[in-house]
Amino acid sequence: MPMPLVPEDYVGKGSTKSSWSISSAHAETGIMKSVPLLAHTSATVSILGGGPAGISCALWLKNLGHKPVILESAALPGGTPSLIDRPNRWIAGMPGITSVDLAKKLMEQCSESDLEVETGVSAVSVNPLGPHRFQISFSSNGESREFESAAIVLATGVKPRGTEALGRRIDATLSDKIDSDPLGHLTGKNSHLGERALVIGGADNAFFTANDLLTAGAQVTLVCRSTPKAQSLIQSRIQDFIDSEKLELIKADCESVLPAETGIDVALRAEQELHKIQVDRIYLRLGFIPRFDQLGGLISKLELPLNDHGYPIHDARGRCKTEGIYCCGDLFKQGPPSVVSALAGGATVAKAIEEDLRKE
Repeated sequence: MPMPLVPEDYVGKGSTKSSWSISSAHAETGIMKSVPLLAHTSATVSILGGGPAGISCALWLKNLGHKPVILESAALPGGTPSLIDRPNRWIAGMPGITSVDLAKKLMEQCSESDLEVETGVSAVSVNPLGPHRFQISFSSNGESREFESAAIVLATGVKPRGTEALGRRIDATLSDKIDSDPLGHLTGKNSHLGERALVIGGADNAFFTANDLLTAGAQVTLVCRSTPKAQSLIQSRIQDFIDSEKLELIKADCESVLPAETGIDVALRAEQELHKIQVDRIYLRLGFIPRFDQLGGLISKLELPLNDHGYPIHDARGRCKTEGIYCCGDLFKQGPPSVVSALAGGATVAKAIEEDLRKE
């Protein structure tokens, strides 16, 4: 219950006194105590990656009174959505928005919020100076820069696993016939009508690719190396294609991939049986690995422990094992990989940084 306030030297109705104080009766009881409040110190935080997660983290840090600096290797921020020109049906409140338009809105918000964004970044180097103190050096469009940062956020995202995931050496002449980009079949560079396509993978991207290719008139063989993990709705659609004999689904490992006069010869081993097929194009949909290309030896220098899949080990708030290092976006393994999860993850990490800096 709030303590009653009475005017100092109250003289009754009509008094012109305007200053107020705590009732002396309450002061005598000892209820009146001082409450210590926090003093705010603005800290510089470097965010490696300017996709949805990195931008979300920066916006939250900015609103929390800090100075985020986004370091983006591309010419513009926006991340993967800037490469996808089709509607994103998974974002509530933005019906019909394409991923490209979403990326543009993120870039506009960076400008409107006066966020510091360095693009064309390469050769990032970090020198730990102490708890929550790092010297950051990098090159931006050919110009060298450096600054001190209280925390580092890894938001560099992921990249598709390539032919190395097959565990087989692939002839270099086949490089233009093997597509490992999850959205590569949607670029319009290749006509799929009548194409003999081999899709390898068992998760959402593989099943959606097979569905898109079949819809475009391709002849598709879908190879899963283990039990499919794709969502049930798309598995049901693929089952319809199987039932109508428009698609063949094989659980097998890829034994060999060799160039042929009229395409690609592929040998598939299913238990003890060897299946040989010839295709025009191979679509690898074998998952993702962290994109650490721009970081050089930064991961080992910071002594960041990685899990069996190569991702930084972190807690539920994005804190890595090394103090002052955080990860978000596709490196922050909380929730399904999506723009929505990336935005939420950026906010979660920003709040964790604020709490940790408050303790310093």
